[in-house]
Amino acid sequence: KWLRHNHSDKEIILSVNKCESTSIGDALSTDFWRLGFGEPHAVSAISATGIYELMESVQKALEEGKRAGKRASGASASEDEREYTRIAFVGRPNVGKSSMVNNILRADRMIVNDASGTTTNSVDSYITIGERDYCFVDTAGLRKLASVQGSNDVIERLSVKQSLRSIRESDVAVLLLDAAMGPTKQDFRIAEECQKHGCACVIAVNKWDIFPENEYEDMLDYKEALTESMRNISWAKVVFTSALENSSRKKVIRAVESCLAEYQRRLPTALLNQIVQEATAWNSPPCSGTKAGKIYYCTQASVRPPSFVFFVNHPEVFDDQYTKYMENQLRKAANFEGTPLRIYWRGKGG
Repeated sequence: KWLRHNHSDKEIILSVNKCESTSIGDALSTDFWRLGFGEPHAVSAISATGIYELMESVQKALEEGKRAGKRASGASASEDEREYTRIAFVGRPNVGKSSMVNNILRADRMIVNDASGTTTNSVDSYITIGERDYCFVDTAGLRKLASVQGSNDVIERLSVKQSLRSIRESDVAVLLLDAAMGPTKQDFRIAEECQKHGCACVIAVNKWDIFPENEYEDMLDYKEALTESMRNISWAKVVFTSALENSSRKKVIRAVESCLAEYQRRLPTALLNQIVQEATAWNSPPCSGTKAGKIYYCTQASVRPPSFVFFVNHPEVFDDQYTKYMENQLRKAANFEGTPLRIYWRGKGG
C-alpha cells in the first residue's frame, strides 16, 4: 500500500529472496502474485540463484524509463543535454583504479580496499575540467576469462560484462598496470579489447612511488620494455603515476587530452597523399602472381578513431604486413600517439 501510494509513478520489480532451489523457489514465489506487482523474481542472495534474471529486468526497466523520459521532455531538453567525453579506467583487480578516480575527482567517491574485487560494477562520475565535460568510469577488475567462466560467482560475471561494455562505449580507456608486477598476459588481453573497439588508450604505470630512487632513464627503459611486450597497443600514450600523489591527476588528464586531440584529428588530403607517395617509394605495394598492387589515392573517411580508405587496383593483394607498414608510416609522419588507426583497402570502383 505504501509503495502504491507514494511511488505510483514508478515501475516496481518484485523479488522474493531465500529461494535457493530453482524449482521450489518458483513454486513458493507464486504466492506473491497477489501483491499486484507483476511476475515475482525468485532469487537467493546466498547462492546467487536468479540474480542474473533480476538484473536484466532492472536494466530493461531503466532503459525504458530513460526512453519515456526523453519522449516526455521533448526536443528542447535534448538541446540542453551536455555531451560527455567518456573515460574508462580499466585493468586487473587491485591495480588502483578506484584510487586514481578518487584522486582525479578530489573526493572519496569510490570505495578503496586492499582486497581485490571491491568494485563490482561500473560507476560513472561526471566532472568539468577546463572547457570539457567528462564522465569518468570506474570499472571492476578484469580477471582471466577462464577463471571468470569457471566461477559460480554470478556477480563477477556481470561485473566483467559491465567492464567490457564500458570499454566499448568509452572514448579513451586508461589501462592501469601495477609497476611492480609489470605487464601480464591479462593486461595484454585487456589492451586487445581497447584496440578491437577503437578507443584511444593511455597506459598508466601505477604505484611508481614504490621505486623512489628511479630516475628519468629508468622510466625510458621501463617504457621501452613495456612497448615491446604490449605490441598490440604500442601506439598508446604511457604515463607513470601514483594514485596517492596529486601530481598524477595532472599527468593522467594531460595524457587523456592529448589522446583525444589525436583521436579526433583529421589530416588534409594533400598531406595524406604525400605521406602515402613517400611510403610507396620506400616500399612498393605487394604483388600476388601476375597482380601487382597499385595505390591510386587515399582519403581520411572519419575520426574517432582516424580511419583511412586507400583506393587500389587489387585490394586482395594488400596483406596485413603491408597494412601494418602503412600504419607505421602514417604514425611516423603524423604522430597519432594514443589512438588506434583503421586502414581499409578498396577497389577503384568501390
